[in-house]
Amino acid sequence: MMRITSLLLLSLLLSACASVHGRDAVVLKGVGIAIISEQPGSTAHERERQAMQASKLQAYQELAEQLYGVKLSSFADLKQGKLVEDYSQVRVQGVVKGAEVLRSYQLDGRYVTELRLDTARLTRLDGQGSEILATTIATGPKGPRPRVIRGY
Repeated sequence: MMRITSLLLLSLLLSACASVHGRDAVVLKGVGIAIISEQPGSTAHERERQAMQASKLQAYQELAEQLYGVKLSSFADLKQGKLVEDYSQVRVQGVVKGAEVLRSYQLDGRYVTELRLDTARLTRLDGQGSEILATTIATGPKGPRPRVIRGY
């Protein structure tokens, strides 16, 4: 009797896992846009390369925001009922695995990168695949930092 109960419980658990991964999988998309002329660099080719990198990093940041949410810190200083200072900071941190670049192209002086992440694929990766740490937009210790401008 105990064996039948445990087999029944095991089959219910396995069927619940299959339905969660099969039906409820979500496809996330991230788009990054960077203005080429605003990038650091002495030549047009360097500015284009920086814009390409900045747009890709911004697209990864959007995916991380969708997966993990954002941490918002805000500060406002009032003096005699008037706003003196207003400061906000948004941070996102997480590991994005299995994202694929759909398109990467130039459009009206901007560089655009579109990413796609199928969340059903995350369970199949099981710790493998490329990992991108998406914190605030940064390129690392070497080279100039690409500028990401959101007002496009």
